[in-house]
Amino acid sequence: MNDIDITYDRETKRYMLGIETAYLFKNKQSECKYLKDLLNVFTKYMDDNSLSKDYDYFLFMSNPSLTTSAETIEELYINFKIFVEGYCKTYE
Repeated sequence: MNDIDITYDRETKRYMLGIETAYLFKNKQSECKYLKDLLNVFTKYMDDNSLSKDYDYFLFMSNPSLTTSAETIEELYINFKIFVEGYCKTYE
C-alpha cells in the first residue's frame, strides 16, 4: 500500500511510475520525507541494476515537462528526482 512501482506498457513502449500511499500527511515536511524515502529506494534500484543516474535531461530547445512516464528507466528516474528535489525545495 505504501510503495513506488515501475510498470512497462508494451503498446506505448513506455515505463510508468506509480506512487501509492495510505498515509495522511500532517504537513509538507512529512510529504517530503516520504518522497525522499521513495527516491532513495529508486536510487538503490538504479544502483543494484547498474542503471545510470546521469540521464541527460534536455531543458532548452525542447518542451520540458516532468511526467510519470518515460521511454527509459533512466529518464523516469531523473524526472522523479527533479520532481522530488524541486517540490521539497519549494516547501523548505
